[in-house]
This record gives sequence, C-alpha cells and structure tokens, in this order.
Amino acid sequence: MKQTEKSLLNRLTEYNETAVPMHMPGHKRNTRLLKASLPYEIDITEIDGFDNLHDMNGVLKETAALAASLYGSKAAFPLVGGSTCGILAAVHALAAFGSHVLIARNCHKSVFHAVELMGLYPHYVCPEPDGFGICGKITPEAIKSALCAERSIRLVIVTSPTYEGVISDIANIAAVCHENGALLLVDSAHGAHLGFSPRFCASAVSSGADAVVMSLHKTMPALTQTALLHICTDAVDKNKISEALSIFETSSPSYVLLSSIDACLRFISQDGEALFSALYENLSFFYKETNDLKALSVLQYDDFSKLIISTKNTALTGIGLADILRNQFHIEVEMTGIDYILAISSICDSKENLMKFAAALKEIDAEVPVLQTEVGAKKEIVLPQMQETPSAARQRCGEFVPLSCSEGRECLEYVWAYPPGIPLIVPGERIDRRFIETAEDFSQAKIPLKSTKGLLDNKIWVRKK
Repeated sequence: MKQTEKSLLNRLTEYNETAVPMHMPGHKRNTRLLKASLPYEIDITEIDGFDNLHDMNGVLKETAALAASLYGSKAAFPLVGGSTCGILAAVHALAAFGSHVLIARNCHKSVFHAVELMGLYPHYVCPEPDGFGICGKITPEAIKSALCAERSIRLVIVTSPTYEGVISDIANIAAVCHENGALLLVDSAHGAHLGFSPRFCASAVSSGADAVVMSLHKTMPALTQTALLHICTDAVDKNKISEALSIFETSSPSYVLLSSIDACLRFISQDGEALFSALYENLSFFYKETNDLKALSVLQYDDFSKLIISTKNTALTGIGLADILRNQFHIEVEMTGIDYILAISSICDSKENLMKFAAALKEIDAEVPVLQTEVGAKKEIVLPQMQETPSAARQRCGEFVPLSCSEGRECLEYVWAYPPGIPLIVPGERIDRRFIETAEDFSQAKIPLKSTKGLLDNKIWVRKK
C-alpha cells in the first residue's frame, strides 16, 4: 500500500495550527489553559508503584475516589475504553442473561450491542417528537406505561443528556423505575460537565439513577477515550461491575489516558467553579450575538453548551453549512444533521473562538436567502416491527439486497448515522417504507449511513430466504 506524503502526526499538527475546534474533545487542545501536555515519555504499563486498573489499591484508587467525591456517587470507575466500555459492562452487570429490558430508542449503538451480547429481549420507549428533527425527552409517563405493560422488566436504560443537549426528568424517571422494581442506567456520555455550577443542569448522578456512564473527553478537559462509570445507589453490586469491566476493558490500560483522567478531576476540583462561570458568560454572549439571525436559527435545549444551528429556513443542508464554516472560516463543528449542525462548547473554549463562531454565522446568515418554510410537524416516532431479538437475528444466514427492494425483509444488521451512532433499525426488525425513505433522506443530504457490514451503499443485509 502506497503511503501518503504526510504522516498522521503531521496532519494533526497542521490541523491544530489553523482550525477553531467547535467539537469534542472538551480540552479543545488548550494547553495554555491546562498548563500541561501528555507526551510519549509517560506512556507506561502497570509497573510496580502505579497500581492496577482492575484491582485499584494505590494511585488509581485515589483517582477513583476523587471522581466519586466530585460527582457525589458511591463509587466511580475510571475508564479508558470510553463510555462504550462502561455501557457494555454496566448492562452485563445489571441485567440477567435473556431477561427483558426497557430501552430509550435514541440510545447509542453500544446499548444495543450490550442487549445483543446478553441475549436480552428489548422493549422500547420513544422520545417526544421534535419539529426540528431532534429527539426530545423521555417522559416518566412513557416509562411507567412501558413498565406496567411488561412487569418482568428489571432494567431501564435512557440517554440524558442527548448529543444535542436534551435532558430528561431523571429524578422522576428513577422514582418510577424503583416503584416498579427496576434499576435505572443512564448513558450520560455527553453530560460529564453537568452538576458543577447552578447555572447548568444537574448531573444524572445526583438525580436518582442507579448507575451512570459519562465520557470525560466529550465535554471536559480530558483525552479521547476517557470516561467514568458511577455507582449511585446500594442496589448496584460493585463487585459485578468490577468483574464486567475486566471483560470489556483492556487489561493493558494507557497510563497517558489514566493520568489525563486524574489531571482533569484535579483541575475541576480546583478551578471548576470559576471556569464554568466563565463558560456561562461566554455562552450568554454567543446567544446574544446570534439572537437576530434571519435565515439560520440557533436552537437551545436544556444543556445550552451544545450549540445547534438549524438551516430549515434556507436552501443549505447541515453539511452545506459545515462546509462553509470549514472552508471559509476554518471552523470545524462536531456533527452535521440533515438540516442542522451541532457545535460543542466547553470550559476550555476561549471567548475569542466563540465570538469567531458567532461572527461567522452572522456573516453567512447575511448572505443566505430566507425561505418561507415552516417548522415540521411533530411526527410521532413509529418503530419498525420487531420479529425477533437482536441476538437471535444476528445468528441468521443473510444476504445483501438492494435497499429499494428490501421492504418487508427482516434486517440482520444495525444501521446508523455517525455521529451520533443511534440505530435507525436493529437486527430482527422488519424493514418498512419509513426506514427506506429515511435512508434516502440521509443520502440526499450527503450524510453517509454506516452499518454492521460497513457503509450502507444502497444495499442492506437481510435474512436469507
């Protein structure tokens, strides 16, 4: 294979010199603020004096204790495999093999993979519809209805906050779960920054959940892949969590990543209050500056550190807006939807960069014609019909068929847009016209769909006839 002229390291260095990072990781490469770098010289293994991640009794135990103290959990586990590792381990520890589980349908694909691996029977609860094509909240009423319909459910899994910053009523959801004999696991991968300031929403850790998984790297000053798994109530067996992590997490953890977790926690414990106050002021200024846009729309959900720009009133797609920001203003956003973009801010963002982002949006807005369109109706989410469990479907013999000819066939793979990695269809579900039309919408917006078998390139893996 022919090598390119520039190495990955060179490409990363060049990008760092020019781009404004309105995306994760939360440290934003702001080494001046953090007063630290993490070079090759500290990349070691579990040698004497540096503890063992899967049997913490020394320096790593101190890191775990600091995490629990900061977030207010009963115990915390540092993770170097991201929230994915934490989700897999938590579901393995909290659900009996082959049991019934209630899942918010807008959960990350790692939740569905855990369901498959544990042979679980999934029941789904859908988020409230949103006219901008963004998943809304999971309501306590919807959880209660689902638990009453299937009394054998002992584990409920929801995502809060979502990628876009939508936060569900975790306190009341937890109360409903506990009243019905179920545990609540919250995927809070995008919420590690919550709970440190009264100006921002509370963390799921302090809201009654039994276990919470969060990615430090997404919104906090920590390196990519760093995360935490919190035990929040006595209903969770710490030993089972530890045993599950020994299965799903590497036995050779990176001490560069572990030191990043420790440094992040210490940094927040010392300067967090001032940094979050500064972020609040900077975000307030950003929203004020972009309040009078004519064509573009700045949306604001519960977690207002997630900056969402809708293109619904323009001829631009999300990718079109992202391309302009990248090519003309050297601003890289986190995600593009069909008709919106998502940018992520953090305590490591400078006011200057947020103002550059606001100024770029105002300049683009002044040049983009306004289309007289209305916000879409809040369409109820209709799920494909489940014909068998994901684990059963994944054992079937399959074949590729053209997507356009797949209606009525049983899907044998996961299909998602990444980011955010939320499955549009799950193995064992019947492909319907809605799914095909949704896939076509993504294609027209030039947003590639991924699948278990690779890129969804007008063909899909279905059960063989």
